[in-house]
Amino acid sequence: MDWAHLGIDAARTLVWPVTILAVIFLFRRQIRELLPHVQEAEFGGLKLRLDTLQKEVKESPENTRRRLSSEDLTATRLAIEEQLIELSQVRLGFDRRRTRHPEVLVSVLSDKGVLSESVAASLTDYFWITDQLLRAPSVDDNDAMHALCVGDMLFANVRHRYLVEHLVHDFMGHGVWQPPPGEPNKYHFWSVIASEVPEFDYRYEVLTEAVGRFKERDQRAEMPLPALSEFVEILKFRREEIRRVLDLPWGTEAAARMRNQGRNWNWPEEWGHIGWHGPVVRPDTPFEVEKQYFLTSRAIELYSNRLSTLG
Repeated sequence: MDWAHLGIDAARTLVWPVTILAVIFLFRRQIRELLPHVQEAEFGGLKLRLDTLQKEVKESPENTRRRLSSEDLTATRLAIEEQLIELSQVRLGFDRRRTRHPEVLVSVLSDKGVLSESVAASLTDYFWITDQLLRAPSVDDNDAMHALCVGDMLFANVRHRYLVEHLVHDFMGHGVWQPPPGEPNKYHFWSVIASEVPEFDYRYEVLTEAVGRFKERDQRAEMPLPALSEFVEILKFRREEIRRVLDLPWGTEAAARMRNQGRNWNWPEEWGHIGWHGPVVRPDTPFEVEKQYFLTSRAIELYSNRLSTLG
């Protein structure tokens, strides 16, 4: 099995500390041999003292406060299988007669080139390992932690694949992505990004990959990908619009009428004519509007931090 390629795939997809923990688990034998000679390792520019990190994870209050159980493993396993089903629905279509055993889905998705061989092999091994752990009378905390770290990494990898495939499928099937004939306007594309960004988890990397994939299929496609700084500006506009909706009155019948009039997008004048509009947040409920405001703000902060680093 090519664990190294899996680690590289994960590093491209993830920026979370759990990635490093999972890589440590995957390469634990090699690390054990290297630690007497190498005190630091570098992953994508991030230097970690592996011996210190392992000690901190083992002694973490979050890990000692409660014992891990088979329920934790089951939850992660089911989350991965759900993503595989969604990924197969987008790429393979729905067939009620098709066996939906996870190993079968992994094999078919790998044959179609949707999953790399390394990720497919890792998923197969992960399923076997978790099957053994879940059948055991009790689960050792260290084994459970290792399995959860690897599971989180694999979930994120499959989630990324699903989001890309779903967005490419949306480009083909959702007409709002295509500008009106004779009206090439990058701001039309940007307006749809502002509206649909929750559908791809606010991830610029997913948008970039999906646009590239779609243009390979249709080189005439009008999809002016915004630069990262422009993507942040689109998110800031989205946040302003959500703030406006959040400030609308709630509760009374009169308030409901005001909300119906004010809940749709108000496109910036500098964007020119945008020939479509709709609700800023779907569904238009107080909890959902508040949640989208928070998620949009967090995405702005995270990508702004990256811009400051790149700058």
